[in-house]
Amino acid sequence: MEGGVSPSDRERRADLDQALGGQIAPRLAVASLNGGVSLKRPDDGAGIEEDQADQRANGFPKVRRDFGPPITPSEMVRHLDRSVIGSPRAKRALAVAAYYHQVRMRRVPGFEMVERVLRDHCVDGKSATDEKLHELTRAITAAIRENPISNRRDSRARKDVCSLLRLYEDQQFLAIKEESLPANRARSKLSKGGRSRRKYADNPSGRYAALVDAFVRERRHTERTSLNRGPLSETSRDVPLIIGQSGSGKTMLARHVADRLWLPFVHFDASQLTESGWSGADVSSIPEQLLKAAEKLLPKGTKRDRVRLASHGVVFIDEIDKKAWVGEGGHDISRGGAQGNLLMTLDGFVDHETGVDLSTCFFICGGSFSGASVGMRNSQHAQKMLIAQIVERRLGLATFGFGTRNAAQPSLGELLDQVGPKDLIEFGIIPELAGRLQPVSMEPMTEALLMRIMEESRESPLRQRSKRLASHGIELRITEDGKRLIAKAVLNQGLGARPLRLVVSRLIEDLEF
Repeated sequence: MEGGVSPSDRERRADLDQALGGQIAPRLAVASLNGGVSLKRPDDGAGIEEDQADQRANGFPKVRRDFGPPITPSEMVRHLDRSVIGSPRAKRALAVAAYYHQVRMRRVPGFEMVERVLRDHCVDGKSATDEKLHELTRAITAAIRENPISNRRDSRARKDVCSLLRLYEDQQFLAIKEESLPANRARSKLSKGGRSRRKYADNPSGRYAALVDAFVRERRHTERTSLNRGPLSETSRDVPLIIGQSGSGKTMLARHVADRLWLPFVHFDASQLTESGWSGADVSSIPEQLLKAAEKLLPKGTKRDRVRLASHGVVFIDEIDKKAWVGEGGHDISRGGAQGNLLMTLDGFVDHETGVDLSTCFFICGGSFSGASVGMRNSQHAQKMLIAQIVERRLGLATFGFGTRNAAQPSLGELLDQVGPKDLIEFGIIPELAGRLQPVSMEPMTEALLMRIMEESRESPLRQRSKRLASHGIELRITEDGKRLIAKAVLNQGLGARPLRLVVSRLIEDLEF
């Protein structure tokens, strides 16, 4: 330990610096407190919140331009290997997606860029408030996202930004600095003997042109950085879809990705999802959940810092297969309409209540895709609705005749690896949503895999109980045959690895009594 900061604390501080792009972490010292992390200033121990005059510069906070280096896919896989055993393809797929999410955080024009330009060219108006300035930042960000801004004078984004600036200036929420006005810029160039700028200087409609030009320059600067090559308009993203049996570790995998990135994590159960306006869960609650998760990571941070962190959070939408379309005519508000709302969420938008920008979040979907997923638990055709059965039919490997099977029948894991958009559509996912999803499968739960989980996983209930007993002077030893019996007992319950904790607890409860 050096200077009161342990290696684990230094790692957490580095992760926080990467998550926020170096905006907060350099000002903090991380100290352990009851096993957690408390954020303190190095000088006086105060929280992140500073004096209002220090936090704001002409109405907008000071924001750094640079981000820390992204976590590489190999680093992410090594982190996941400590807790999640097996499923190497799923780990690699999520690790690559997580890397590009970090790159996208640097490429997509967001709050930081807009705030930086407004801070450089504007000052507070007489009626300025934090809420109004934050509202303007969100509105300009949304305008730039929908229509990439450029030097074309007739571009939609340029007109939208000018209209927003004119509206907020008329209401005295902000004022453009004198040196940023087009006329003043033109006079400085005319003094060098030119006449080409005279019309530009006298044109009242070009009052906000200098500010819009600043957005264009900032955008180009971001494109020229080493990690951000390519146009910022390339913001399309594919959403990983983790397919696996119940208890195979889908949620744990997504949660550990978020932990390594030091980003807020939200687990959303799509089985309760309904169309907007109907009773049930609604995707509109996701921004609020992200903001609450960000508050846990930054308990002493400002609201603006929390919103910025929440806008890069990880959202795991589980049980997406429960909303597969199986209706024959009519309007199914629980399935088809819910999928449409889910598609809108994956496309991203700026939530006007919280300010959270979902277009920069990292979305991961998951599901088991069994016959029971679409309400056919008691149907004789339930097995035919399994996604593996759909793939099997597509590949021409279905069962022949009186139950005979093809000699080269692939395993369940091999079938799940072949899932594509057409299979998802046949299962009941709408084409627009199926085209956005990138399926990747979890390794099916087996006796050998369960034994590896007990022995290797950092979160193994058996290892945790052994350490707990060792602290009281009791050594717990279980033979290979004993572990095999535990694995069989867990598999017999048909819930993946979930019953493992309960089985181990009942096994050693007499020792703990």
